[in-house]
Amino acid sequence: MNKKKLQVELSVGDISNLEFENETFDLIVTDGVLDHVSMKDAIKMINELWRLLKSGGYLFITLRSTEDCEFSRGKKVEHNCYLLSSGYEKGIIQHYFDIDEIRKLLKDFKIFDIELEEQRFPQSFTEDKAFLQSSNGEKKYIDITSPLEMNLKYSRWIIAAEKI
Repeated sequence: MNKKKLQVELSVGDISNLEFENETFDLIVTDGVLDHVSMKDAIKMINELWRLLKSGGYLFITLRSTEDCEFSRGKKVEHNCYLLSSGYEKGIIQHYFDIDEIRKLLKDFKIFDIELEEQRFPQSFTEDKAFLQSSNGEKKYIDITSPLEMNLKYSRWIIAAEKI
């Protein structure tokens, strides 16, 4: 087995203002970030990530899907984008992406993997699904001896792309 040393630098910052030189990174991962901004801002942020990635570098990204059961929750602020009026993310924009928006967002990247991950939840769950009850420390017991309606769906795109 050929072993290589991996040098990892973790950094937390504002994605719209990252103070790194051009083509600094081989890999950038963004999970649940770009789906909390407008499409215009998401494009600006993707352009910043493009600038930071080395040629041949990889981008791994997750985006909330329009197939999610919470799609259209809150006040509509633009296409597929809503200001949440309740729940643990109250006051935050939630953008749900369709495939056309992904094409526009990642037009300069070569996508080599795209998946639509879905998880089903019981109808008895409230908004924010399990997050709301777990963040409050509340337990909501589910009776599985009677028919279980798994009607709620959490839906997220998982995308791997390369800067060529």
